[in-house]
Amino acid sequence: MEQQKREGKTMTAEKIIDSLKFTFEEAGEQKDLFTPSHVLYKCRIINPENNRRYTFDYQCNPSATHEPTKEDCLYSILSDASCVESCTDEADFLTEFGYIDGGADQIRKGLKAFKACQRTKKAIERLFTDDEIEALQAHFENY
Repeated sequence: MEQQKREGKTMTAEKIIDSLKFTFEEAGEQKDLFTPSHVLYKCRIINPENNRRYTFDYQCNPSATHEPTKEDCLYSILSDASCVESCTDEADFLTEFGYIDGGADQIRKGLKAFKACQRTKKAIERLFTDDEIEALQAHFENY
């Protein structure tokens, strides 16, 4: 369902995305990067409909792609939130994403990732209505 009603108006995922305010800045401390070419950014999305905001870390390689975009960041946080939804519990998450086979350090990293995905899921649920989440997930299905 790509559309939902908001105060009598039909809202598509595109309209929801367009309505969001988005800012980013390079993080002061560049640590735990995916590769040396990646850059860590602090990003913020504000939903003006409910004045709720979410600030989060985002990494990308600007020399290979570009700086963060609203669409890339939304896709990323929706994807992180869906990781928790698709797993029944922590053990399922650790198994699904390959953390279980890497020893104690890898399991600790996996549990940290699981908790981060849970926080992201809660933030998404505060930021958007269920209909908006559904419309955005459908929009980003083949992103």
